[in-house]
Amino acid sequence: EQWINKELDFLQRWLVFGSLLRLLYFWADGRRFAARPQVRLLVLFVLIGLAVNAFICAAISMVDMRFQFRVIWLAPVMVVYVLLQNSVAADMESKG
Repeated sequence: EQWINKELDFLQRWLVFGSLLRLLYFWADGRRFAARPQVRLLVLFVLIGLAVNAFICAAISMVDMRFQFRVIWLAPVMVVYVLLQNSVAADMESKG
């Protein structure tokens, strides 16, 4: 089933793709972006979880986007979480 709104579909795909790239960047350059080591570990956990979900759904069931749609929202949420963690850490460093 296709979305009726092509612009929204295009925006959603780029948001998810950009979020996944940003998460990879957060994880790869953890010294600069992760306020705490737990944040970097959480980013890695989410990335591995998304990859494992895609593999399991494709290998065991069938290739269907709806299975990945159930968990892909974690990517943009994690980007927002990491950005908030970094801003809080930057504020604490500037104050103390």
